[in-house]
Amino acid sequence: MPSHPSNHTDNQHQGASSGQPVKEPAGGRTSAVSEDEFCSAKPTVHWVSDGWTCMSWEGADGQPGGYTVTNGQSAMFFDENGNMTFSTGVPGQAGCGGKLILNTGDQLHKASGSIAIQATGGTSERTGSGRTGTGSASKSDPAYSVFAEGGVAIEAQGDECGIKGDNVIIHAIKTLTLKAGEVVNIEVGDGSGKFNVFAGDITFDAEFLNENIDGRKITKGSGEVVVDQQTKPGATHVINSVGTVTHRIQGNYEVDARGRYRVRALGNLNFESTTGGMYTKLAGASYSTIFGPKEEKIVGLKGPAATTDPTQTYKLDLGPNAMGMVMKSAGGIGVTASIGNSFFINKVGTLNVTAGGTMTVKALSIFLN
Repeated sequence: MPSHPSNHTDNQHQGASSGQPVKEPAGGRTSAVSEDEFCSAKPTVHWVSDGWTCMSWEGADGQPGGYTVTNGQSAMFFDENGNMTFSTGVPGQAGCGGKLILNTGDQLHKASGSIAIQATGGTSERTGSGRTGTGSASKSDPAYSVFAEGGVAIEAQGDECGIKGDNVIIHAIKTLTLKAGEVVNIEVGDGSGKFNVFAGDITFDAEFLNENIDGRKITKGSGEVVVDQQTKPGATHVINSVGTVTHRIQGNYEVDARGRYRVRALGNLNFESTTGGMYTKLAGASYSTIFGPKEEKIVGLKGPAATTDPTQTYKLDLGPNAMGMVMKSAGGIGVTASIGNSFFINKVGTLNVTAGGTMTVKALSIFLN
């Protein structure tokens, strides 16, 4: 609140003590009223007592003027524009002072315009607050404090409701609920900040969950990861990547597909077992189309689960069809055995050998029965 000018004080005190009208300033009134002046018209001092002064003045064109009670530090002030001001100041002697205290029952503040509250407050120090790394004000009373022994409702109808501060803490003793009619937005650092969530159990219940991550996504310390899509028929799980997808698993890796299982690669397909074997079981037919050469190398060593040495390196059991095996070759066929029987055929029935050209049989001994 503006302080009253010093050129009013001495004249007001003289007039009040002598009972005579207040004298005009020796230098006369200025034509323009400055911002530091208390009133724009000649004041009337009603009384001066114990350092307090009560005075009023007329407004322009005969309109109601102003009224004030002040001691130079604290004041109750009513001006010509309909404003009412209460100003408090620290007393000259020791004491708390400087407070505006309202002790009432119910209160209703209704303003046709806006309400603004500005509190300077004292200095404070900022300390860390645990894992979040943010700071909080301490060692000083807050500049603005509201304490209610009951519910608190803050409502803005038709416009925004904003809360701003260097560090904003919302502390719910039991449950914290954020509700929005349409959208909930959380923005940190204009998209470049850090968002931390510390909880024992997090549940997302949504129709759609979209994640747009341009950098890296890391999941650490997860004992179990489950994607359960059994309750939604036709659900799909798709990974589209222009880079590399790597699975490093210390335990078992199982794929159970009730439909078709397809593996397609532009480069090589490599299947390797460093300590175990390979088992393939098919209920239907098996087809292989190889445009290049095929080479198989079977050493015939004893496997990890075997108890005895193997007697056969390669064993082939064929079913009881009319033709157990049909092999067509556009070139020659060569069979070479370095040890054991060179070539052993045990055929129950007729054995037909047809050669379109010359048939040559060479051996150390030939037995015909």
